[in-house]
Amino acid sequence: MAALVRHSVTPGDRGTAPASWTGGDLARPTLIVAAHPRCPCTRATLHELESILQAAGPRVSCVVLFTVPAAAGDGWMRSDVWKQAALPVKVRADIDGREAGSLGARTSGHTFLFAADGRLLFSGGITASRGHVGPSTGRGAVLAQLDREGAAMETPVFGCPLTPMWR
Repeated sequence: MAALVRHSVTPGDRGTAPASWTGGDLARPTLIVAAHPRCPCTRATLHELESILQAAGPRVSCVVLFTVPAAAGDGWMRSDVWKQAALPVKVRADIDGREAGSLGARTSGHTFLFAADGRLLFSGGITASRGHVGPSTGRGAVLAQLDREGAAMETPVFGCPLTPMWR
């Protein structure tokens, strides 16, 4: 039991996020979530993302990048987690995690918030632990940054590695 609890609160590798990004919506901030379509923890991340999007409304655009191996067929990536991401977001296959990797994401659930001008506002997880739904420092930080853009904030990321065995 102790090992399970320890695992649930041990963050994954957060990598290093870039200070800015040029691929966003120039009219509003952009939220990017790097996710593994077969990570059970991703369900909680998507639930928290839905809460953020409900609170933020049209103030933010959002993209979910599902990391998939280049050799995988369409059925591999179209998991029930992929279907759960059918929020008001763009959902894209990120072959071999190239795009997520360029952002520094190493763990499923890594979320980035970039200002309309491309500045990094947030990098980290939006759940309090692996598979945990409910209030978290990350969710609060994203919403706070949308209200009043301040210095970039970081939180731990809880989830599975984005590019496991196939690398």
